[in-house]
Amino acid sequence: PKLFAHWRTPKFPPMLSSYPAHNHKSLLFCDAAWDMTRSLAIHGLNLFIREVCLTASLIDNSSL
Repeated sequence: PKLFAHWRTPKFPPMLSSYPAHNHKSLLFCDAAWDMTRSLAIHGLNLFIREVCLTASLIDNSSL
C-alpha cells in the first residue's frame, strides 16, 4: 500500500528514527519487530508495534 511506501527507505519509521542514540536497545527491538511485521505485511500489527515502540522510547527518555 502507498501508505507504507515512504517507510521503506529508512530503516526505522520516521518518528522512531528521530529518537536519540541512547535508546538503541529499544530501537533495535523496534527495528527487528518492524522488519518482521513489514515483511509479513501485517499492517495492523505493524502500526501497533510502532505505537508501542514510540511509547517505550518516551518512557526511556524520561527516566534518563
